[in-house]
Amino acid sequence: MKFVIATILLAATVAAIPTLKERLATIEHRYIVVFEDTVDVDTLVSNLEVDVASVAGEFEITRTFYTALKGIAVKLDERALKLLRVARGVKYIESDAIARVDAAPESWGLDRVDQRDLPLDQSFEMQGDGTGVTVYVLDTGIRETHEDFDGGRARRDPMDFVDDGWNGADCHGHGTHCAGTAAGGIHGIARGANIVSIRLFDCGGFGSASDIVSAIDYTTATAQRPAVMSMSFGVVRRNAIDDAIEAASNSQIIPVAAAGNSDNDACTFSPAGSPKSFTVAASDINDNRAYFSSFGSCVQLFAPGVDITSASSASDVATATWSGTSMACPHVAGVAAVHLGNGVAPEDIRDRLVNDASVNKIYDSEDGTPNKLLYLGPSN
Repeated sequence: MKFVIATILLAATVAAIPTLKERLATIEHRYIVVFEDTVDVDTLVSNLEVDVASVAGEFEITRTFYTALKGIAVKLDERALKLLRVARGVKYIESDAIARVDAAPESWGLDRVDQRDLPLDQSFEMQGDGTGVTVYVLDTGIRETHEDFDGGRARRDPMDFVDDGWNGADCHGHGTHCAGTAAGGIHGIARGANIVSIRLFDCGGFGSASDIVSAIDYTTATAQRPAVMSMSFGVVRRNAIDDAIEAASNSQIIPVAAAGNSDNDACTFSPAGSPKSFTVAASDINDNRAYFSSFGSCVQLFAPGVDITSASSASDVATATWSGTSMACPHVAGVAAVHLGNGVAPEDIRDRLVNDASVNKIYDSEDGTPNKLLYLGPSN
């Protein structure tokens, strides 16, 4: 089926790209404590509470992880931290960190991914619609009543990790935009896939590493498979996030991640640097690497990420045009959903995306970055 892509000029609001310093910021006195795989979480937590109380330390649990990994997110003072570092059953401890969505501000993106070469032909030819697949959008929430999510295919998950009263609704816009690109009925690739929004970023687009682990843990435990997990955000590299993504991947969920907008090595951030993530850099309409896009050996391929138009949370009919590796990531999530819907096994999706990609199309791809561009079209 072929869709004609109309050119629409909109006034775009450009979101500030986070600086490297912002991306490296840790949260004072907050930690992610990962347990050994063999322990019983609740029993160990009870024992730790007793031990910390014996030294009059502060021990405030904010999250508990059971599935993707075993552990807790916790607020600790120095006395409690010192005790936990040597406690039996604790595998490792790392500082919690500030996380942020990876967006900067008539999507040409769909037009680009269904053809090998420029110029664009002003059309998008579908190769399937992802029916029977669920795309989990870990983001700022979603406006599920938007016309792009026809027939109620999108829903807000009742699990909202922000706890600010919005109950999964999108007060930022980033999540709605990403969901629209992945599987929207107007702006999306996998137009028959179900969409579930897991909200873990607030109205300013900020969250924490521990909330990322919580969201991945929850998705791993509850996902309706076959499933794709779209992660358009970044935080300084955290082992706990790597471990959670590995568990999700091992449970047949396809984890797709934005490379990041710091024009730096994607391997230094999570989830982009996680070995089991399928990491996506951004390109522009002329097949240049986007000036902000991170790069490196942790990137699998490029996808359109500059001036991408998709659904907006402003109203049920609104659109917005944004740029960022956040916009590139859901293109790949959508294509992965299409392949799953067409019967490709989850364990074969990574190779299918890489092997189908158009080769040597990107200018200034940076040394060490695979020069491959997302492709969803007839095999040739």
